[in-house]
Amino acid sequence: MIRKYPLIIFVILSSCFKNSLIDRISDDYFPLYNGFKTKFLHLPYQDTTFIEVLRDTSILGQEAKITSFFGEQRLFKKDNDYVREYLKEIFYTGEERYVLEEDFIPFIPAIFIKGENIIDSVKRTILIEGDTLIYKRKISIKTDGPKSFRIDEVEFENSFEVIRKLEIKVEGPIINYEKIQNTHEVYTPLKGLIFYIFSEDTFKYIGGR
Repeated sequence: MIRKYPLIIFVILSSCFKNSLIDRISDDYFPLYNGFKTKFLHLPYQDTTFIEVLRDTSILGQEAKITSFFGEQRLFKKDNDYVREYLKEIFYTGEERYVLEEDFIPFIPAIFIKGENIIDSVKRTILIEGDTLIYKRKISIKTDGPKSFRIDEVEFENSFEVIRKLEIKVEGPIINYEKIQNTHEVYTPLKGLIFYIFSEDTFKYIGGR
């Protein structure tokens, strides 16, 4: 009888800590199967838009999903560490184009951990038409949760908030530019993204198909 006690204790603990890391491993906070589709209200315009996983593709020798993301086609893939998004940053000069970076970069963690702060960056020196350019890209992803997040009258339990900042800089003798994107996002199990703020646009989840 004594040998059975650890199993009984484990079962009790498992039922008490439903919001544990083990449970979040089994939850899908960013579904990427073909046909997955969620509907959003776009504020302040009051129109309807969607996130929809369209089809498979292959790029950079890797399998990815073409996804309609509020009307824009974006590429995502999953690995053991992250959901990653395809990024291709191009510098144009006259009729020429130079690829500064082409890769899959972190989008959200594959498993949410409370208070996690992810930083991913690159710095490259590139010679373009005799000029040396410095390319810098940095993405920071701060997570907070699990928590309950309310949209209108609906509570979404075990949700995680994400504050994302993407910074891209190009520095050189005759060109200097900087691009900064800030977003506020909320993810919940099985539904994925349910709330998204970018610039002056807000998207809030209003249902599945």
